[in-house]
Amino acid sequence: MKSRRIIISLIATIMLLSLIGCGSYSKEIALFINTRAGDSYKYQVTVNQIFDEELFEQKTRSKQNITIDYVLNVESIGMRRDHSGSAVMP
Repeated sequence: MKSRRIIISLIATIMLLSLIGCGSYSKEIALFINTRAGDSYKYQVTVNQIFDEELFEQKTRSKQNITIDYVLNVESIGMRRDHSGSAVMP
């Protein structure tokens, strides 16, 4: 159970960082989670960025720290499942 939560957290983190890195939020993403009604998943994503800029011999450094906490509570599972039996979230 704990390893499944770690894997889900890792996948979600990779997805978020991919979206931030690409700068495109309009693409659809298919997320497959093998879960049951009543399950609850908690995870945290932290992004720390440092920007160094130089223009006409003037240097600027900007720091940005973003922390996002997510809680996913599974209320019910629809009948859509993939070929392996995992629930498919629209």
